[in-house]
Amino acid sequence: HELIQDGKIQSVLNSNIFTYGRGQFRQTLEEDGIYSRRFARYLLFKLDVLYAGPDTPLHIPSTWSVEHILPQNPDSSSQWTKDFNEEQREIWTHRIGNLVLLSRRKNSAQGRRDFVDKKESYFKNNVEVFPNSVRVMQKDKWDLDVLKMHHQEVVNMLCL
Repeated sequence: HELIQDGKIQSVLNSNIFTYGRGQFRQTLEEDGIYSRRFARYLLFKLDVLYAGPDTPLHIPSTWSVEHILPQNPDSSSQWTKDFNEEQREIWTHRIGNLVLLSRRKNSAQGRRDFVDKKESYFKNNVEVFPNSVRVMQKDKWDLDVLKMHHQEVVNMLCL
């Protein structure tokens, strides 16, 4: 910060301030929740670009948001609470493998629905431009095994 104020931009560029460890990046993605981090939507967008491929143009809607597949606050009688215990929900809810982009603003009441219902009514018309979201919506279920597998796939994709 002081170097920038003093006009020593080259010193900043030559410093290690912009370096990061690939291992640390992978570990963050694998083990930490990223939902509340400022870079979450950019990583999810990068993931969609990677899944779309270099020759596929993405038409980004004016309104888009980050959505949890496994909801943050599932209803106590929902399938979510049968498929995930409280500790599992705490660990997995905010990780990148449980997050997708939607082409509309979030609706927390709709987002609490069970996966089959959520997929049919909530996501059906809102994932068309986001390849990662489309991939998730092709799943038959969203339980711990599916979430873990998807999480590892997206971490590997982002860490290529």
